Amino acid sequence: MAYYSQNLLRDKLSSRLLAPHEKKQLSKEPDTRQVTKSDLLWIGVFFLIIATNFWLGGHNYLEARNVAETKSTAEKLTKWLAEARETSHSNRLTLGSCNDPASSWRDCRDELMANNGPIPNARNLLNPSGEFFADVCDRSNLSTLGSVVIEKGTPKPTDATQFIYAKMPSTQILSEKLPLKVFVCGRSFHPMVVGEIVF
Repeated sequence: MAYYSQNLLRDKLSSRLLAPHEKKQLSKEPDTRQVTKSDLLWIGVFFLIIATNFWLGGHNYLEARNVAETKSTAEKLTKWLAEARETSHSNRLTLGSCNDPASSWRDCRDELMANNGPIPNARNLLNPSGEFFADVCDRSNLSTLGSVVIEKGTPKPTDATQFIYAKMPSTQILSEKLPLKVFVCGRSFHPMVVGEIVF
């Protein structure tokens, strides 16, 4: 019993006599709360992913809105063209170049976007550097993205009630009835058909 008491007393004295830095070493434990470089890297990657998702969401929203607005303008144009021939036959004034049988499609097309036309100051919303009207929807020609394309139909040899649509020349004279197909050159250069009419 006396031997045990002596050992206990010696241990207590030894612990009190330890230098401060030795005590720190004995009590030192790994600090798991410290932020490492890899933690900072993962935090940065996380915020980058969040920012990218927000950017993509905003971009897709704006693109969808521009596509919808372009299609709405094309629908308005299609309706006007479908009613224009009937309007001209009733002797009601519409657009001179589009009512004149001697005019060309180029003249009529330019007047459609004039201040007194059905689509004044129309512009290409998907591709601001491109034209509103294009002859074709061509993947190799980036300026045609977002353009409105109007093709002329010719009767199929085997069935005159069906039409084959192709590029309408700018010099096309408006003296005859013209079957037309109107579509928008949409995303991925996919034709978004608006309607088929007779002008």
